[in-house]
Amino acid sequence: MKIGYAKQTFKYLLSEQLAMLKVHNCTKVHIQPINNSSYKRELIQQLEAGDILVVTRFIIIANDLQELLQILDQVEQKQIELEVIQQEFNSTKSIQLQDILSLLPQFIEDVRYQSKS
Repeated sequence: MKIGYAKQTFKYLLSEQLAMLKVHNCTKVHIQPINNSSYKRELIQQLEAGDILVVTRFIIIANDLQELLQILDQVEQKQIELEVIQQEFNSTKSIQLQDILSLLPQFIEDVRYQSKS
């Protein structure tokens, strides 16, 4: 099952995320309630092997690098695919260290923006 995940941020509007998730054929979309940071962990726990979790950007699923690495590990352990639309990332593709490093500057910029807001 292809499942979308969205949350409102200062920089990325919920309506834009929902539109992108719809275009990417998500059969279900979960929206993180405000001030419920455990929501995404609970969602990932509910997903089953073979499910595809789709987000628009890494900042939507992770608030910092440590959390991003934990989520990448969780989806790998559960055999869940993580697709990040705007950063053209798919966890099932062969990932090289240089690929991850090339995505980090965008993620760090998003984290800084979120922390200032």
